[in-house]
Amino acid sequence: MSETGLSGPNIISKPVALTSNKLAAAYTWTNDSTIDFTMRFIESPHHINLTGQFGGSDAVVKILYSPPPGHDLTPLKATMEQ
Repeated sequence: MSETGLSGPNIISKPVALTSNKLAAAYTWTNDSTIDFTMRFIESPHHINLTGQFGGSDAVVKILYSPPPGHDLTPLKATMEQ
């Protein structure tokens, strides 16, 4: 368990303020090219899921908040250069 300044999902509004939140996190590889992270806010019913997908020189990270719906972040995309 740790603490972060990352604002957690909020029942009534999109997270905007930096606050101190306790969280627990875990990850698992679902296959050779996909890793899933789950961050659970200890003093809240909410969580954040991050899914990283890697293929060749490309990577995509999807960030999904628990409720409220519609506040997920745009996927992050990257290409590694040689």
